[in-house]
Amino acid sequence: MEGFKWLGKKEEVEFEQHEFKGKGAGKAWKYTQNLNGLIRTRVIIFLMALLMFYPIITNFLFHDVFFAELFMARLVYAGLLVLAGILFNRYRFLAIGLASIAILLAISDYLLSETYDVRRIGALSGVLILILSGIYHHIQLKKLRKELEASLVENQLIG
Repeated sequence: MEGFKWLGKKEEVEFEQHEFKGKGAGKAWKYTQNLNGLIRTRVIIFLMALLMFYPIITNFLFHDVFFAELFMARLVYAGLLVLAGILFNRYRFLAIGLASIAILLAISDYLLSETYDVRRIGALSGVLILILSGIYHHIQLKKLRKELEASLVENQLIG
């Protein structure tokens, strides 16, 4: 996720640059892993906004069929995902909620359609789990940051 560090919060990425020794080094490693998990969640949200148009493009290119209703629904889902991606650094729980709603609506499209596509439902369910894992990464990141900041203060008082 090194190439996507610019998608993270600036202060979180800068805090990652501090060096720790001992137990603090292990916590710093966990901090980096959780930060990468949050960045991965944001990347997945933006990628899903693009992938929402996959059925429309394949139907048009290979079958010469265009469904306006499907296009409008997918446009709304993609709009929700782009909005979630933009809001992600400031309002993480809201962004994850918006992205989850968009994915759940896409899953419901496949559940309620005439052709019940288990592969797509399974793939979207997996993506939903990855997006919801962002909540865990956010909570862990906040907890680890507090512990690491306390460790920095202790090291400054001792040293």
